[in-house]
Amino acid sequence: MRILFPTFLGALVAPGEVQAQLFLEDKAAYTCNSAMNYTCETESFFGFANSHSGFRSPSFSRVRGKRGVLAGDSCLAGQLTDSGVKMLLNTGIQLSDIYGTALGLPYIPKKPEVMFRSTDVPRVYESAAALAWGMFPGLTDADPADVMDITVVDERSDSMKPSDTVCPGLEEALDEFYESAEAKNRAEWGASLREIIGKTTGYTPIYLTNDPKQMYNLYTFPTECWVAHACPTVPSSPKTVPPEFDEDHMRSIQREAAYWVNDRYSSSRKLQRLAYGPFIEDLLEDLREGRRRLSVYMGHDFGPANSVMDPLRLTWMDSGNRCASTLPPFGAMLIMEIYTDRKVRFIYNGRVASVEAIKECRGK
Repeated sequence: MRILFPTFLGALVAPGEVQAQLFLEDKAAYTCNSAMNYTCETESFFGFANSHSGFRSPSFSRVRGKRGVLAGDSCLAGQLTDSGVKMLLNTGIQLSDIYGTALGLPYIPKKPEVMFRSTDVPRVYESAAALAWGMFPGLTDADPADVMDITVVDERSDSMKPSDTVCPGLEEALDEFYESAEAKNRAEWGASLREIIGKTTGYTPIYLTNDPKQMYNLYTFPTECWVAHACPTVPSSPKTVPPEFDEDHMRSIQREAAYWVNDRYSSSRKLQRLAYGPFIEDLLEDLREGRRRLSVYMGHDFGPANSVMDPLRLTWMDSGNRCASTLPPFGAMLIMEIYTDRKVRFIYNGRVASVEAIKECRGK
């Protein structure tokens, strides 16, 4: 048996294109200072200026004690929280319980049997530390030799998310998409929804556009704030989204965000090849390593899991819904189980998925 995890998580990281050998931080570094509150003053947190919810962004009891925050009353957008660390630690423990014996995982993860790869983003490598502690308890010992190897590629060369520096033709292909009837019609269709967003956030002038090129930012910026209001792993208050965004509106916003962040790459086979091809090539190269037992890829809501789910059209077998129809939540995990009898099973967020892009695999 062999396992690949293309995930929306994090990993230990170092700059450059070579594998890095890093010591894990002391768990005490993740102690939450509950006496301190922080309010994010970033463009991501619009504050809902015209909402009846309090006219402000959420406040946060953040996060990681010594090194988790900026000086003063500010915090980092996308910063890892103490509850998020605990969630990842528990996930690692569960993965070890499920797969540790079957894979014959070592006490300390070593290449080539175990491979971890991460993007070069702080919250991602902090997440990896928590996941690794859960999967490999030996990493928490005091022995300084107990380290793990992490492969980290420079951002301009990293294939784990669609990138025009990795595949130069991607930018031109996206420009063609933005000029297409599909993109223009989709942008016009969402005009009334964006009008509501603009009025509630106090950013009406920004949202009075149907330019397809602007849609990515128009949906992703406020989405981050809504997640901060509602996500159970974010220690923020209030815990409800503004009343102007009821369940139907939130569902529509999430659908549009998924389309303009990820689904735009599905508009043509050309875009799929340019956006996902480089990572698929890396994944195939990984599969050729016969000694590998476990591969963990850690990234973001726009990759690498979507680079697998989208072209394979992974669909949950219990509901028939596309796995990539919404943006992945924090801690989302796509598991690819490869068996000695050459069978493969995909599990996304705990639910078995069918490969609809391959006729022989549909519904199996």
